Amino acid sequence: MKKSTVFISCGQDNDREKSFGNRMVEYFQNKGFDTYFAEHIHCSKPLLQSILQALKESEYFVAWNPYRDKGGSCGSLFVQQEIAVAASLELPIIYFFDKGVNKTSGMSGALHLNGIEVNNISSLEQELNKLTKGWDNTSKNQLYLHFGNEHKNIAVVNHPQQPLSNWYHIIVENGCSYKQAKNCRAYAQKILKNNSQDLTSKYKQELIWAGAGVGSISITAKTKRDVDAIWTLQGSKKWTLQSIQTSTVYAYPVLDDGKYKIIYVVVSDSFPDASIEVEVDLKNDVASVLSQKQL
Repeated sequence: MKKSTVFISCGQDNDREKSFGNRMVEYFQNKGFDTYFAEHIHCSKPLLQSILQALKESEYFVAWNPYRDKGGSCGSLFVQQEIAVAASLELPIIYFFDKGVNKTSGMSGALHLNGIEVNNISSLEQELNKLTKGWDNTSKNQLYLHFGNEHKNIAVVNHPQQPLSNWYHIIVENGCSYKQAKNCRAYAQKILKNNSQDLTSKYKQELIWAGAGVGSISITAKTKRDVDAIWTLQGSKKWTLQSIQTSTVYAYPVLDDGKYKIIYVVVSDSFPDASIEVEVDLKNDVASVLSQKQL
C-alpha cells in the first residue's frame, strides 16, 4: 500500500529554518507517512517542476513560515506561493508562522488559515501532536482492490443449453480525486492450491473487465470498475479465470473445487501497481472468501 505524503513547506535560508523542516520530516516519517521537503530532494527536474508535481501527489500540507527582515511581515514569499497552490488543490493545510510574521498577510491571510505562532521545535511538536491525530497515512492517490461483487445465476448465452453461472470480481477503485487511472490491466500473478501446489500460469494474460469485454480500461477519478476474477458453471465443480486469449495454451489453468490463494495485480500507466492476496474456498458453486488483503 502506498503511504500518504505530507508536503513540508518551510524556509531554508539558514540552519534554524532548516531545523524546523527537518523536524517535521522526522515527525511524519515516524508516524508512517512519506514526506516531501525540497531541502532533501536531488533529481534532474527543475526545482519548480519537482515542487508542483509533489504538491499534486501529496495528501497533506504543513507550512512553517519564517520571518524575513527584507521580506516584510508576510515572511517567505516561496512559502506563501506553495500555500496558494496547496489551497487550489484542496489539500488539508496546517499553517505555522515565526515571531514577527503577520498571519493575516499574503495568501495565509487571504485564506483565513488561522495560523499558529511557533518559535521553537518543542512547540512545533506539541502542535503537530494535537492537529494531526486524525490524519491517515494510507495514500488516497492509488488504486484500491477488493474481491467481491458476486453475480449469481447468470445465463451463459453463447452456450447451447444456456446454463447458469456464478461470477466474482475484483473491484478496482481509483482513490485519487483529480487523476485518471489510464490503461489499467489486470492479471493473476500467483495461484496456489492448499498453500503448496503452485498452479501459476507461465503466461500472464489480461483478465477481462466486467461489462466491457476488454483487457484494458481507464478509470476516472473517484470511480470504480470491476474486473472478472473467477467464475463457474453451476454444478461443474470447475472454475475459470476469464482472460484475453485465443488458445488454451495461453489460458490460466481451470481450477477444481478446493482452497486457493490467488494474488491479483492491476497495473496502470498513471498509478503504482496494486496487488491483492485473496484466500478462497471454491465449493458448491460459491467462492467463499477466507481472507483478503491489499499488498
